[in-house]
Amino acid sequence: MQETIRVLSEHPEESIPKASQNSTVSQSIYRFWSNKKVSSKQINESHRPSVLKRVNSQKVVLAIQDTTDLNFSGLKKTEGLGFINQSKQQGIKVHSCLAVSGEGEPLGILHQQTWVRTERKGKKDKRRQKATKEKESQRWLDTLKESEKGVDKSVCVLHIGDREADIYDLFVQPRQDNSELLIRAEHNRKVQHELGYLIPTLEQAPIIAEKTIEIGRKPKKSGQASHLNGAGDGCHY
Repeated sequence: MQETIRVLSEHPEESIPKASQNSTVSQSIYRFWSNKKVSSKQINESHRPSVLKRVNSQKVVLAIQDTTDLNFSGLKKTEGLGFINQSKQQGIKVHSCLAVSGEGEPLGILHQQTWVRTERKGKKDKRRQKATKEKESQRWLDTLKESEKGVDKSVCVLHIGDREADIYDLFVQPRQDNSELLIRAEHNRKVQHELGYLIPTLEQAPIIAEKTIEIGRKPKKSGQASHLNGAGDGCHY
């Protein structure tokens, strides 16, 4: 497996034959992938000890969660795929938690889960009637729980998620004492403040940091300033 990882990581943009540059190596990679005795869970568990070793050597670790789609719509004879968005595109959903040091150094994958959608889209009018554990949103809670296993309590873990992670059940999910949440707000929730709600409370809070990020995908687009409002106890750099 180490040789497979080395070959593919050195040529991430190439096909298997071009990356391996050797028919024997190519066939070994294909045989490894088709081996029914090998699972994604086993692969992730095999490198978790080394990830935890790197994580536990840090003072602050960012545990960044996000979901991506593996689109295999072009593979007409592939089995076991599901809907990945609102179209007919077929593939696999992947939710990962990447550990990153406070200085921005990638430390490895703390947790990862995959699934397929049997339906193209859910019924919006019934989503609120379902408990979080009955929806895909449960992935955020499960990943937080699993990603903290084996992490030393001396390490300050900052769990990061986008708007999809703005879930009340995630906020009340038990976690280690030395951990915090950094979630991009989707809902204007009630807060313990004289203004009563999250958005107006943040709008009046002092800016404590500002950073300009250059976006390279669109040449004509200028850099965007990212602001951090408010302050509180928690992880300190």
